[in-house]
Amino acid sequence: MENLRLQRGIALATLITTSIASANLQALAAQPDFDSNTIPTKQLIAQGRTVDLLWQQFRDLQGVGRYIDALAILDQILQLQPDSFLAQYWRGDIFNRLGDYQRAISAYNDAIAIQPDYLLAWLSQGDALYQLQRYQAAITSWQQALTLPATSDYQQQLVSTSIPQQIGRVLLYDLQRYADAIAVYNQLVVTDADGAANWLNRGTAFSQLSQYQDAIADFDQALQLEPQNALAWKGRGLALYRLERYQEAIASWENAARFNPSDLEITELLAIANSDSSVAQLDTSQQRLAEILREINVAEERLTALRSESQELTEQLESSQAELRQSRQELADIQAEVETTQAQLESSQTELRQSQQELADIQAEVETTQAQLESSQAELRQSQQELADIQTEVETAQAQLESSQAELRQSQQELADIQTEVETAQAQLDSSQTELRQSQQELADIQTEVETSQTEFQQSQQQLTEIQQEVEAAQTEVQQSQQQLAETQQEVQTAQAQLESSQVARLEVGFTSEYEQYLGITNTPITSLEDTRELLRQMEEDNDVKSAFLYARYMPSSKEEEQEEETTASAPKSLPEKNLVQEGTREESLYSQLLSQNLQEQETDELELVLVTAEGNLIRQRLGATRAEIRRVAEQFRRSVTNVKDPKGYLAPAQELYRLLMEPLEENLQTQEIQNVAFLMDKGLRSLPLAALHDGEKFLVEKYGIGIMPGLSLANLGPVDVRSSQVLAMGAEVFPDQNPLPAVPVELDVITSQLWPGEAYLNESFTVENLKQARDQEPFSIVHFATHAEFRGGRPSNSYIQLWDEKLTLDQLRQLELNNPPVSLLVLSACRTAAGSDEAELGFAGLAVQAGVSTAMGSLWYVSDEGTLGLMTKFYEELKQIPIKAEALRQTQLAMLRGEVRIEDSQLVVDDDRIPLPPELAELTDKDFSHPYYWSAFTLVGNPW
Repeated sequence: MENLRLQRGIALATLITTSIASANLQALAAQPDFDSNTIPTKQLIAQGRTVDLLWQQFRDLQGVGRYIDALAILDQILQLQPDSFLAQYWRGDIFNRLGDYQRAISAYNDAIAIQPDYLLAWLSQGDALYQLQRYQAAITSWQQALTLPATSDYQQQLVSTSIPQQIGRVLLYDLQRYADAIAVYNQLVVTDADGAANWLNRGTAFSQLSQYQDAIADFDQALQLEPQNALAWKGRGLALYRLERYQEAIASWENAARFNPSDLEITELLAIANSDSSVAQLDTSQQRLAEILREINVAEERLTALRSESQELTEQLESSQAELRQSRQELADIQAEVETTQAQLESSQTELRQSQQELADIQAEVETTQAQLESSQAELRQSQQELADIQTEVETAQAQLESSQAELRQSQQELADIQTEVETAQAQLDSSQTELRQSQQELADIQTEVETSQTEFQQSQQQLTEIQQEVEAAQTEVQQSQQQLAETQQEVQTAQAQLESSQVARLEVGFTSEYEQYLGITNTPITSLEDTRELLRQMEEDNDVKSAFLYARYMPSSKEEEQEEETTASAPKSLPEKNLVQEGTREESLYSQLLSQNLQEQETDELELVLVTAEGNLIRQRLGATRAEIRRVAEQFRRSVTNVKDPKGYLAPAQELYRLLMEPLEENLQTQEIQNVAFLMDKGLRSLPLAALHDGEKFLVEKYGIGIMPGLSLANLGPVDVRSSQVLAMGAEVFPDQNPLPAVPVELDVITSQLWPGEAYLNESFTVENLKQARDQEPFSIVHFATHAEFRGGRPSNSYIQLWDEKLTLDQLRQLELNNPPVSLLVLSACRTAAGSDEAELGFAGLAVQAGVSTAMGSLWYVSDEGTLGLMTKFYEELKQIPIKAEALRQTQLAMLRGEVRIEDSQLVVDDDRIPLPPELAELTDKDFSHPYYWSAFTLVGNPW
């Protein structure tokens, strides 16, 4: 019941923060005697402000326990707002705290009269009636609450589980209406089957009705859920004894005595059974047991009235109000700035379209020039063909000339013959001379043809020379066009690089601002995209490991972006141009923040992934998955991965999250052979156990080294090899107000004595002073805390690390001076992050930043003591061999997944080493730690290298 009161108070504080201030004027206007013609507007506003101030005074007085003064403030509020059901409800709450239950009931009735469907008022009225021992009236009030609609997950939990459990306990232990109690628990064992108390209480009711077999079955079911439940063992023994199964009864009582040695009732039952006493004595013992159970239940219910949770509620209320005021101011600033930025974005897009048009024109000119070149080449080939034809004609003329010369020689020979025979062949001589003249004429004609051919040949050569000159000119134009094309492509690449740098700068400014506001730090220099890629290239060169950064950020949906663009199109465009990716002063970098903020977080915001690698362009993916859808899957994943009783229940949400976060970029990661991925996540994603995401065949940790970072600008980047460092290990095994950690002494001894050089400080020596003195003597690049640590919602002061003598809050962490000299690795081996809290996520993800260390390692939830001991032992073994911390943690998690780290014969087995467990853990049965509950909670924060 104490947890219910605390949750109820948190819900009411949230309601006040989000609605009271904005509803004051409306409430005044809604009063019966309100007349807008008689009350001036200024007076109406003044009354609203007065109510706000009165609520603030009420919260302050309630927070310090001044309940009488707080009641007086509530009376003043009711004078101004007679219909304020919240004021009536809080009057009832304060009367409850003062023990004046009758007046509390009256106040709750007043609240119900104003707001009949106010579930919490009905519930609290039933609590007050119970304190007056008006049990049936209390049940009636609770049953009325069950008929009201549940408007939140918290109210759904009340209706489905918590209120029926209260009704069942009153029926069973106070009214002793066992059949009615069984009817209630019949529903509870269906809606809350994992609640051992439901099975135990129904079994007790069956026993009172002498239905012992049904009682034994219910006790057995309770013991399956809680094997060490002494009450279940005792009740089981009583039922068995009634069935005369005496040996089984004694065995059950012996188990009860083993798990609760201080229970005198069990000791007496064993004594009676072993002495063969009568059944009547056993009946008397059973009646005494029922009375004790009723007294315990009453004491537990009344204990809630002795505890005060008001301080925590007040702090959460103040934080919520401050965040509301700050969010409203930021919304106004962002709205003004987004209009200006969208105007510049449209100008940039216009310039980009002009560049693209110029590039298209140049490409058209190149195509025209190429066509002209091809035409010139065709003409050249035609001229070459004509030249070949002329050469053929010349060769023909030469052949004819040679033939004529041969005929001339033949004619001359014939002439000589004729001359020798001149006296005898005068007639033949005349004929021969005629033929000779004809031959000479033909020879002259041939010579003329040769000269003509030579002239045409020279003309062809001149034409060829002119064509070659034209070709050379065309080639020069092509080269100039290609040069212009190259310059244009360079400009496009430069614009693309500037756009990518702007996108990364927007992401960095957005994430950095969140952590600055939460942690109270300022003036963080923004890391540029080029510096980021140079770091990735340097890491690959130094360690032969390819790494990448993956941003996961919620952005407005496509429809919302179109509406914002329409709004921006009508905005004035008077802002001077500004380069979004200028390096230098922080003011210039902060200009990019305009585009990194959403106007308002919406359930319909869509997840966008941005992958940064050493080479190539940014890779952006948006699949349309909304904030609401991903949160639902993430919550289901967190619940199922921490449930060891359901070995495969986590697979469906793990595969769905892998599909959303990793599958869109899988091909890019494999193409570039990425081995290590650092995640920079938005709200609601920073506490995901990423190592347990599953692609249907393998876990994510089987494929990549993993780490989370608050932002590149906030991280202490660069490789840090800790293999030659010493470790300072500190911790405690017992605490005044928290569960013990019996494996801590073994953990510190194994780390500092067997695995790593260093020093250990246990229990009383675990103080801030001893830590500072030890680091004054030796730098200790590794600091290991084996203790409780909580990352909670609200301000950093709500989160803490438990030392021996104090709780060191997150905002005090700088007092440890871990940055002077710098600590490379801070390990928290037993921490927990509140699920569903944005502030808790900021605290966990910003741990390395706030501590001033390069890297921090912690867990998202409390892992079992023995599981933590196994993981830490294996991690430090791997860290001695592997310089990259993310890879050392990955190999550790893979070893646990393969069952190489396990409990066997009361010893912790890590590879071939066996470590005896402390006495508190020595009775554990053999088991391995392959379920992701044991290994996926541990996460590296900050520098993954």
